[in-house]
Amino acid sequence: MRKERAHHATAHRSHERLSARVVACVSVFVALLATLGISGFRRNADDMRVAQVLLARVESLSNRQNVKESTVTGLGVATGHRASFVVRREIEGLPAEISELRDLGANALQDVTELGVGGDDLDSVREAFAGYQKVLTTQLGLLETDEFTQAFAFDRFRVDAAYVSLQEALEAANGRLNVQAQRAGSVADLGAFSVVIAALLGLGFLQKRALRTREFFEKELEHQAFHDALTGLPNRTLFRDRAQQALARSRRTGEPVALLLADLNGFKSINDRLGHSMGDRVLAAVAARLVECTRAPDTVARLGGDEFAILLEDLGPSDDAAEIAQRLIEGMASPLDMAGRSVSVGMSVGVAVGSSGDDVGFDDLLANADMAMYSAKLKRDGGLEVFGHSMRLAMTERLGIEADLKHAIENDELVLHYQPIVELESGRTRGVEALVRWNRPGEGLLHPGQFIPVAESTGLIVPLGRWVLGRATRQLKQWHEEHPGDPPLRMSVNLSAEEFECADLVANVAEVLEDSGVDPGCLVLEIVETALMRDTDATVEMLRGLKALGVLLAVDDFGTGYSSLNYLRRFPIDRLKIDRSFVANGAQDEPLVQAIVRLAGGLGLETVAEGIEDSDQLSQLRSLGCEFGQGFLFAKPLAPEDMGLYLASPFRPVATGRPELLTGKVG
Repeated sequence: MRKERAHHATAHRSHERLSARVVACVSVFVALLATLGISGFRRNADDMRVAQVLLARVESLSNRQNVKESTVTGLGVATGHRASFVVRREIEGLPAEISELRDLGANALQDVTELGVGGDDLDSVREAFAGYQKVLTTQLGLLETDEFTQAFAFDRFRVDAAYVSLQEALEAANGRLNVQAQRAGSVADLGAFSVVIAALLGLGFLQKRALRTREFFEKELEHQAFHDALTGLPNRTLFRDRAQQALARSRRTGEPVALLLADLNGFKSINDRLGHSMGDRVLAAVAARLVECTRAPDTVARLGGDEFAILLEDLGPSDDAAEIAQRLIEGMASPLDMAGRSVSVGMSVGVAVGSSGDDVGFDDLLANADMAMYSAKLKRDGGLEVFGHSMRLAMTERLGIEADLKHAIENDELVLHYQPIVELESGRTRGVEALVRWNRPGEGLLHPGQFIPVAESTGLIVPLGRWVLGRATRQLKQWHEEHPGDPPLRMSVNLSAEEFECADLVANVAEVLEDSGVDPGCLVLEIVETALMRDTDATVEMLRGLKALGVLLAVDDFGTGYSSLNYLRRFPIDRLKIDRSFVANGAQDEPLVQAIVRLAGGLGLETVAEGIEDSDQLSQLRSLGCEFGQGFLFAKPLAPEDMGLYLASPFRPVATGRPELLTGKVG
């Protein structure tokens, strides 16, 4: 019983102490804010307007964040060269009210000392009260001047709204109120005043409201510490904590845990072309879609940049994680609607599964998922990869390729081979396609499939592509001089999705054309279908810029992507390249090839069939009306010197199936 009474006594003293602080720390200056407005200097003495007069900033107790800013407004009036102010209530009552405020402050300070508040608390209270006493005395003196002998009308609605805004600011924080007064264009700091209530008792200027507690702001700070500000998703710190807990449970229960690491394909180009603001909106939209595509117990987090992570628990068979990852990829397949603008964002996902027998920690699981994701990005359009231990060796090899390839680009270790593009009806060689090869020291000549995926995933594809374009156009200029023809030979060069999305692509192509002296109409830029569809509005703009240079544009691997009739109508393209898979399937895909040829003919576009390897395929394509073709039937990709000999040689009967065309030069 005695302990209980002691407990109540302690609680009562704590309540009294709190009440004392409520009374003592009420800044009477807040009442002044609610009644007075300090105006800046006005050049025109007759200028009467509603103006910003005070800025109130409420800060949390920890001073770590600004919670709310509120502007108090009043009517600014200038008479002569002296800045003055008017107030919300009738002018006649102000001197008495300010005097009452001053006396109230003195009494409140006396109450504080009587109730036993001491130490730092008392010092801070004294400091605050000394500050406002001085200010109130100054303002009272101003009110007694001749400038306030008449009342002025003012915009009550606007001022009332400002008071509500200030009240909301006070109610939103159990913290400190910093007040600045603007006077004659300068800003004077009037001091910091502790605020613990949003009411000025007995004066009726502000409503008494329940205050949010300090714990509320601690929760707010905690949320910000563990969540991504842009997307609202858990950040790396919180994700790590949850993953470690999940792994600990997995070791106890034996249930597997999976970590998915997802990276957006081509996101850098969105930032470069559309701006960082649009990039942020895309990230937020991607985050929302990822949450939609996952299960309720899963954790979706943003680790930074365009990298997201998903923690999967309560898994059944080991392939569940891959199924969920595939669902994420499919969920991102449809374009995002960004305020009427269609933006397509692909995704590469790496999957790593941990179980009780693996004894892996979070960092190991994350590294495994990262390796799997890297492998997925090596594919042309990303996709899904599940981590396997063989990936470690592959990753080491790829890192070596990346370093050596960068050196090769800088030191001219790359070479171009060229494959003829033949007019199927006449058998004439009308163009060549430039194909890059890498003469890697110690390994000999590497084909594109051995290093292009690494270049695409690391960004090296952009300088590599520029090197190819420059070398190919210079070679074309040489062949035009050595093997003139009518029409002249064309050079086809592939543009990767990363190159196509570079903001300076048009300028780079223009510079290459000028340096080489090649007729722009002899350069064909081939762009894969999927790259064209990432952002159709930006694609149209880029294609028009390239067309303005006079170059020809081709859709590579047509039929393997979206194949939208709408984009064929919108995009200023000149040629469709039929994917080699359709040619290889022969009669099975004949109706599809025929449809592509007829579609191109109706739109006035050329058609080129890829991968022609035998005479039956050649005959079929000629009968369907396909204009051009390339493949091993005519020639494999040739070194520059061999291609020069090919261009100088007579027609080859295999090129047309017509032996009578055995004379004359190719051109």
